[in-house]
Amino acid sequence: MSFRISPVWWPTLALSSPVLLPYLFIKNHRFKQNIKKALAVNEERIEKAGKI
Repeated sequence: MSFRISPVWWPTLALSSPVLLPYLFIKNHRFKQNIKKALAVNEERIEKAGKI
Protein backbone atom coordinates (compact mmCIF):
# COMPACT_ATOMS: atom_id res chain seq x y z
CA MET A 1 0.00 0.00 0.00
CA SER A 2 1.40 3.33 -0.97
CA PHE A 3 -0.09 6.07 1.19
CA ARG A 4 1.80 9.34 1.13
CA ILE A 5 1.53 11.85 3.95
CA SER A 6 1.38 15.41 2.76
CA PRO A 7 4.28 17.60 3.93
CA VAL A 8 1.69 19.99 5.34
CA TRP A 9 1.00 17.42 8.10
CA TRP A 10 4.67 16.91 9.06
CA PRO A 11 4.84 19.66 11.72
CA THR A 12 1.63 18.40 13.32
CA LEU A 13 2.92 14.84 13.36
CA ALA A 14 6.25 15.93 14.79
CA LEU A 15 4.58 17.88 17.60
CA SER A 16 2.08 15.16 18.44
CA SER A 17 4.54 12.25 18.31
CA PRO A 18 5.51 12.46 22.02
CA VAL A 19 1.86 11.74 22.83
CA LEU A 20 1.04 9.40 19.96
CA LEU A 21 4.00 7.04 20.22
CA PRO A 22 3.42 5.93 23.83
CA TYR A 23 -0.29 5.58 23.07
CA LEU A 24 0.46 3.34 20.07
CA PHE A 25 2.93 1.25 22.09
CA ILE A 26 0.30 0.72 24.79
CA LYS A 27 -2.34 -0.26 22.23
CA ASN A 28 0.09 -2.70 20.60
CA HIS A 29 0.95 -4.26 23.97
CA ARG A 30 -2.74 -4.71 24.83
CA PHE A 31 -3.40 -6.20 21.39
CA LYS A 32 -0.64 -8.78 21.87
CA GLN A 33 -1.98 -9.66 25.33
CA ASN A 34 -5.48 -10.11 23.94
CA ILE A 35 -4.19 -12.43 21.22
CA LYS A 36 -2.53 -14.61 23.87
CA LYS A 37 -5.75 -14.66 25.92
CA ALA A 38 -7.83 -15.58 22.89
CA LEU A 39 -5.46 -18.41 21.98
CA ALA A 40 -5.61 -19.76 25.53
CA VAL A 41 -9.42 -19.63 25.58
CA ASN A 42 -9.61 -21.34 22.19
CA GLU A 43 -7.24 -24.11 23.27
CA GLU A 44 -9.29 -24.66 26.42
CA ARG A 45 -12.51 -24.88 24.39
CA ILE A 46 -10.92 -27.31 21.94
CA GLU A 47 -9.79 -29.57 24.80
CA LYS A 48 -13.28 -29.54 26.33
CA ALA A 49 -14.92 -30.34 22.99
CA GLY A 50 -13.25 -33.72 22.69
CA LYS A 51 -13.20 -35.87 19.60
CA ILE A 52 -16.03 -36.19 17.15
